[in-house]
Amino acid sequence: MSYRYSIYSGEPDVDRLLAIVQQAGGNRIVVAPYVKLVFADLTPHQAERLRSLGLKVTRVETIRPMLVRPPRQVTGLGDVHYTLDDLLRLMAWDRLRSSLPHPITGEGYVVAVLDSGIRSGHERLVAHVIDEANFSASATTDDAVDHGTGVASVVTAVAPGAHVLSCKVIGDDGVGDEESVCLAIDDVLRRCASGDPICAINLSLGAPDTGDPSDPLRIACQEAFRQGVFVAAAAGNDGPDSSTINTPACDRLVMAVGSCAPDPFTINEFSSRGPTAEGLIKPDIVLFGNNIETASAKGDAAYGVKSGTSYA
Repeated sequence: MSYRYSIYSGEPDVDRLLAIVQQAGGNRIVVAPYVKLVFADLTPHQAERLRSLGLKVTRVETIRPMLVRPPRQVTGLGDVHYTLDDLLRLMAWDRLRSSLPHPITGEGYVVAVLDSGIRSGHERLVAHVIDEANFSASATTDDAVDHGTGVASVVTAVAPGAHVLSCKVIGDDGVGDEESVCLAIDDVLRRCASGDPICAINLSLGAPDTGDPSDPLRIACQEAFRQGVFVAAAAGNDGPDSSTINTPACDRLVMAVGSCAPDPFTINEFSSRGPTAEGLIKPDIVLFGNNIETASAKGDAAYGVKSGTSYA
């Protein structure tokens, strides 16, 4: 019986890695050259043979329903909710922008949002979404989960001059897999190599932290960072217990974003805590993610109140 695996050598020559996987008898081979990963169907015997060559061979668990997902949906604390404009005022964001020699608005740059898709015609997003790509198992780039649309509205509120690239990696059933996310990151890096001004990747999704820096999600994020693309990921909504940071937020090259409430100022109970399985102190930053009114995929002028590290 065959299973889906990711194969990584740590070397820049992905063509050589491809040849090795082909020689081992891999099927349905997919190459992600910019993140230096190969995906293939292998028998356990073939996988062990590749491991004996010093390769990192990791099972892609596409059948586990919550392997890669938006962090657990949570109910906000308290009755007060905040618009995105409210939060920017609380953060004194305009004052911060104006204090810099070149105000940060995101103008001239693109943020890649890897999520459940985006309702690109939404009134808050129609001027921002410049392209859409589908890496999920679903038929369209539509946001059936009503998650990515809200995330994108937070991005464009903070960086009103930025454009957004929507990469759908979470299907209409609310789940995805590591391969889809890695292939989306690979495509982002391909676009960068072609001159697209993508400066950042947002990952409001995650999987349990195994403590393995060579898991495919983390490898892809590490390669993005090394190639000059900033990566931010939701810390997770599995607090208040310690050691609950998701991967890839657990990686040292990924900014893990936790959630706090503005009044009173406190870390939200649901926000995942460190340390990571490798002992890193995380999250790296906390921002407001409690009872936030974000754009909704239910209509071009629809909004909904959401809570979670996805929206921080």
